[in-house]
Amino acid sequence: MTPKRLVYTSLVLLACVAILSIQPWFEVELVSGTDLLVEGTAVYPAISAALFVDILAIALFLYLQSRWGAVFLIAAAVALSWSLVPPVAVLLGADASVLEPFIAKSTGIANWVAQLDEVVLSHQTTFSGLSAVLLAAVITLLQIYTAVVSMKRIASKLHQRSATKATKTKSDSDNTDALDHALWQETNPNHK
Repeated sequence: MTPKRLVYTSLVLLACVAILSIQPWFEVELVSGTDLLVEGTAVYPAISAALFVDILAIALFLYLQSRWGAVFLIAAAVALSWSLVPPVAVLLGADASVLEPFIAKSTGIANWVAQLDEVVLSHQTTFSGLSAVLLAAVITLLQIYTAVVSMKRIASKLHQRSATKATKTKSDSDNTDALDHALWQETNPNHK
């Protein structure tokens, strides 16, 4: 695949992550019988910024089509992955204390431990959060692969360009020698 196709595939996957980030990532069941659905961007607002930076890096990559475009693409991929590191622990069920402000808003109890003891029956992650993190990891790998493919193409173009210049310089010097010899033959017809 060409780097442009790989980048457009990254854009489609970024759109999927953006859609998944506004979906509920956490479901909290309260004693009162209500279910709280908490969106990914509400819990981790840095995801939106990371997606925007990644889109800008893709635009730079497409505009520059040089080594610097590939560098920007790798940096944005790493930034996107880095922004999705904190949700991984929560999505895997290690610590859900990030949900405390949302539960406090609906119940009035402000301490996470007290919330767990008094009002929270269960909390779980949804498919949207897990799939957004997995897609972001795939985007990171895809963008790094795209940058590597692009760098290889740029290197081969530079090699072809230098080989073409060397061939052109040699043919120009051969043409100059032939012209000098023809001129010498014209001016000195007795010498062959």
